[in-house]
Amino acid sequence: MSTAETDLDAGDWWKIQVGGWASAVPYDPNPQREDGTTNHGFKDLRTDHGRIALIPEIADSLEMQSLLRTINAPTGPFASYGCNLDPPETNPHAHPGDPDVAIQAYVDVGFISLHAKRKQDMIGLAQTLLAACPFTKQNLLYVDLQIREHRHFDQVPGRWCLRIELTAFGRGADEAARNFSHALSELNEIIANPDFHVAARAAKSS
Repeated sequence: MSTAETDLDAGDWWKIQVGGWASAVPYDPNPQREDGTTNHGFKDLRTDHGRIALIPEIADSLEMQSLLRTINAPTGPFASYGCNLDPPETNPHAHPGDPDVAIQAYVDVGFISLHAKRKQDMIGLAQTLLAACPFTKQNLLYVDLQIREHRHFDQVPGRWCLRIELTAFGRGADEAARNFSHALSELNEIIANPDFHVAARAAKSS
């Protein structure tokens, strides 16, 4: 089975890509991975929103916590299967006046229905989400929508999810943080909208 990454489409501030692995679901905690990072294990957040604030990767980000509550709304069609938030990173080679700080985060999202976890379902979800995004190049934001296959999902192969990866830039940490917060707020509003739920369910890639 191939995990080669292929770009389906791209623009100034976004890309849709197919390929790469997503974690098996459920997955156990891994306190020391080969790359030196820690994985805290899968949590079913739809049944207990109180767990969201306890996720170490996003403990310091109220915006990420709010986004996960929206994705995992008990009456909604979605669930999250993993997330991460990197600390701000400074580019020492940036030219004066150019954005020199970046903040990057991702969340893996899928439909709760086992009948809507195919690759084409995730491509349709990515296209629907992209069409609803109000961003432009001037927002100093890059959106990477990655359709990834779970290594297995409840021991079943061939299940896919959508990794929404956001990178916000700024001239200094404060501007990067403002741009990141704005992007998450917009994304939260989109995913909370019942009209988006209908469009996402109906979408299928061509």
